[in-house]
Amino acid sequence: MSFPGKPALADLPFDILCRVFVWAQWPTLSLVSRVFHQVSRSMGVRARYFMVEFGRKHVLDSCVGLASRRPQAMRQDTVLLLLALGADPRVDNQWILRHACAHAWTLVVHRLLSMRAPLDQGLVAQDNGGTHNTQQMLDSWRGGARESAIGFHQNSPLLVDVHRDSEAALRTAAEAGHSDVIRMLVAAGADVAVLDNEPLVLAAAAGHTHAVRTLLGSGADASADQSRALRTAVLLGDANLHCVRLLLEHGAEASAMNDSCLLAAAYRGDGSAVPAATRSVQRRYASRPAPASFSHVQLVELLLEHGANANALSGKPLAFACSRNSPRTAAILISRGADVHANREEPLRQASERGFLAVVELLLQQGANAHAMGEMPLLNAARGGHLGVVRALLAAGADAASEGGRRALVAAARGGWPLVVSELVAHGADSSDPEFAACALNSREIREKLALQPPPPSWK
Repeated sequence: MSFPGKPALADLPFDILCRVFVWAQWPTLSLVSRVFHQVSRSMGVRARYFMVEFGRKHVLDSCVGLASRRPQAMRQDTVLLLLALGADPRVDNQWILRHACAHAWTLVVHRLLSMRAPLDQGLVAQDNGGTHNTQQMLDSWRGGARESAIGFHQNSPLLVDVHRDSEAALRTAAEAGHSDVIRMLVAAGADVAVLDNEPLVLAAAAGHTHAVRTLLGSGADASADQSRALRTAVLLGDANLHCVRLLLEHGAEASAMNDSCLLAAAYRGDGSAVPAATRSVQRRYASRPAPASFSHVQLVELLLEHGANANALSGKPLAFACSRNSPRTAAILISRGADVHANREEPLRQASERGFLAVVELLLQQGANAHAMGEMPLLNAARGGHLGVVRALLAAGADAASEGGRRALVAAARGGWPLVVSELVAHGADSSDPEFAACALNSREIREKLALQPPPPSWK
């Protein structure tokens, strides 16, 4: 029977509930006794209270147990006490094992992996191809065969299945980077090759070099699934250089999947054009300092040393580096044989369109053709108003008086870039072109720069 306005016992603060629990167990203790307060604060008493509050079957349940109702009390020593008091670790699909692996609770993991079914449960044990239940075991005990009864217990099945849910415990430990936990799970029989070596992929993707080394030493295959672990490790940049080198030394192929590792590293390049870290990267570095830069320059050089093709997919690595304003990466690729003329001067066209002057100058020094595709680099630079790139291309021999130069002049006028227009006209572009005049007359700055007459008013 509940009374309106009267709080329930479960609504009281946790410390008071523990004191009530202790008082109920030992009524002779005084409320003001120092012993009472010391006992009520002890972890042993609190663990027993949790067992009474949640029950043996649910105290380690992530949804209705200690983790959800009293998360501040979810500690390694508390869990050890709960297991000693008989808490069931199999509840909620063995959640407590995955939680212990994620938080490097080695004592809890060791306890869970060594727990066997108790003697007083009707579990079946295997013995010489036959089965013996609890009653047979007790009969042997009554007959004085104590060693036989102990053997039954030692051969009884483990409470926790390390292979549950496709080695979920091992995958959790690998993603968190806990090498000690990984060794314990592997010693208990966990399969490091599960799901095409996914534990290795997870450890490499998070940049856990020690965990990667532990998995490789336990039999993980670095070349599995077309070197998927290497392809994910490259995404973290030079901060993950040691992990990438370790995978390459253990058989990962730098040229796997059409040199996708090199393509990814070249696309991210020097890191200057890389946006802010994504949520996935921020989550991986939540427990450790994030790298100051997401540069991939050293990774590009390392991959090329291990056989990656600098001209993969018609020179895409160099084109990616040039499109991302990565002159250092582009220089490394060129020094390793990348063709600056690949795909009709695509690197120069990409850099010119985006206005990356340092990259354009590098390509021109290496012999890139400024006249490619009918002065297309000049057109791309003029359309974007990149004055420095326009000057560099004109200095390299781009012809402003050609048809390509005329189109570049019209594009600059249409975009409203008076300085670019003046530069092109100074190098021979035809300012009397009708299409250019129609665009230039709509811009006051261009008219003033070239001393053009404004258009007549449209009204009379």
